Amino acid sequence: MTRIFGENSRLVLYVSALLVTFFITMWVFSGIIWTFVFAGTIAYSLYPLYSFLRRKGFSSFISSIISTLMAFIGLIALALPFVIVLYRRRDVLFDFLRDIPESIEFELFGFDLSLDVGLLVDISWEYITEVAIEVAQATPTVLLQFLVLIVLVYALLHKSNVIARYLLGIFDESYHELLHGYNKKIKDTIIGLYVVQLSTAVLTFFVGLPFFYLLGYEPFIFLSLIAGVLQFIPILGPSLLIIALVVFEVLVGELVFAAIILVAGLLLIAGLPDLVLRPYLADLETGLSPSQYFIGFIGGIITIGAIGIIVGPLVIAILIKTFEIVSETK
Repeated sequence: MTRIFGENSRLVLYVSALLVTFFITMWVFSGIIWTFVFAGTIAYSLYPLYSFLRRKGFSSFISSIISTLMAFIGLIALALPFVIVLYRRRDVLFDFLRDIPESIEFELFGFDLSLDVGLLVDISWEYITEVAIEVAQATPTVLLQFLVLIVLVYALLHKSNVIARYLLGIFDESYHELLHGYNKKIKDTIIGLYVVQLSTAVLTFFVGLPFFYLLGYEPFIFLSLIAGVLQFIPILGPSLLIIALVVFEVLVGELVFAAIILVAGLLLIAGLPDLVLRPYLADLETGLSPSQYFIGFIGGIITIGAIGIIVGPLVIAILIKTFEIVSETK
């Protein structure tokens, strides 16, 4: 009797089964695949803390819980400035919305012009209402993905040794040094990218303090804090805050002041951190040149969205690492 799968083809059968299972899993979880990727990057960045706690005598369970809790607190902290500002300044916001004039009269190049503010407000309010409805509908899904994210981070940390053992077990021992090299490159790059992101946000906050203070805004600390947090939003970032302030000044009739805010704000608050500080820090923390980081950053965002700010440069770093290995192989 002839067997279809003999001893010689058992490895081929196992690898085929692994690949089929992998692709089926990717298809089933395609809706949250980037949540898995995001969780992986967070777990990598938290691993030094997890290892430190383990060296201090904490169990794997406790170390994973503490590390995951730190990630949870960090993610929640990003949203707090918006909530605090909206709550503390709600009366000012409502008074402003009630006092918006129906139209603004101004002169430009000798011509008397009029801006129908009421129409713009109606259009904006309709758009905001549609966005609010979409956000409300998506909230349950976002909360579930957030829950999956937290559980995944915990699981990846708690079972990190098991995962490493399984991955190393797939390959012959002669490849283990190579895999450890890739692992170190990935870990260093991810941690470096998060350091770059956080450092850029902090620097934006400190640049914003004198900027908003000199412009005469009373809540200059809160505005600077929001500008820093907005650095975590790709491309637009603090530009959203600058544009909102420009719209505010235009609606109250301060056209010249609005132009000053627009030019100076986009240059100092939006342009300086993204175009100067971020590439410099990326070179310092990850070893990626400004051009390599820029390609990875922009390409990642365009292709896969917000997570691309980490995954894009990471892919570039892995590609460079692979070229180095190939070039050194004789």
